[in-house]
Amino acid sequence: MKWISSNLPEIVAIVSVIPLSLVGAVILFIIKERREAKRRRQDDARKLKAIRSLLARECNQNISVYKQLKRALEFIGQQLHADTSAVYAIEKRRDGDILLIMKDSNQPNRLVASLKDAETSEMKKFMREVAELDQCLFTLLMSAYDSISRLRHVRYQLFEYAEPEAVDHKQQFTGDFTKFASQALDEVRKPLEQFLEACADKEPVSKGNRRVSAKATV
Repeated sequence: MKWISSNLPEIVAIVSVIPLSLVGAVILFIIKERREAKRRRQDDARKLKAIRSLLARECNQNISVYKQLKRALEFIGQQLHADTSAVYAIEKRRDGDILLIMKDSNQPNRLVASLKDAETSEMKKFMREVAELDQCLFTLLMSAYDSISRLRHVRYQLFEYAEPEAVDHKQQFTGDFTKFASQALDEVRKPLEQFLEACADKEPVSKGNRRVSAKATV
C-alpha cells in the first residue's frame, strides 16, 4: 500500500486512459508479487540460518582436528629437541578413531593425539545454496574448504612418517618435517576461524545479497 500512495499521481493518469478493471488487475498483480518476493526473502533467511548452523558445527570439528595435529607436531618437536629414543606408531581403534602413540623403552606407551580426519560433507552439500544466498559467506566457505585440503595433506604425511613399515624408526621424524608441517598448519587456522565466525554471526555476511526470482522482475 505504501507503494501505491507514493505513486498515486501516476496511477490516476493511467486510470484516465485505460479501464479500471485492468488497472485493478495490474495493482493486485504488483501487490501479490511484492508479497511473494518478501516471502521468498524470509524463506531464504531461515534456510541460510539453518545451513550456517550446520556448517558451524562441522567447522568446529575441523578446528578440533587442526588443534590435535598441531599438538602432535609440537610434542614431536619437543621430543626431538630433548633427543629422546622415542618412536611413534599409528593405532586404529574399532570405533574408527586413529591415535598417534609414542613408544619409549624407558616409559609406558603414551597417547600423543587423536588424528581424526577433517569433515567436508556439509560444505559439499550446501556449497551451491550458499553461493546463491550469500556470496561473501561462499567466499569464506571456499577458503576454509581449501585450507582443509592442506590440513589433510599434513595429516597424511604424519601417517607416512609414523607407519612402522614405511620408514626406519630411527629416522621417523626430523626437525625439518615438524617445522614445515607446523608452518602449513598455521595457514589452515585463520580461514577456518573466519568461516566459523561468519557462520555464527546472527546477521547475513552480505546484507541485501539475496537471490532474485525471475517472477519478481516481471
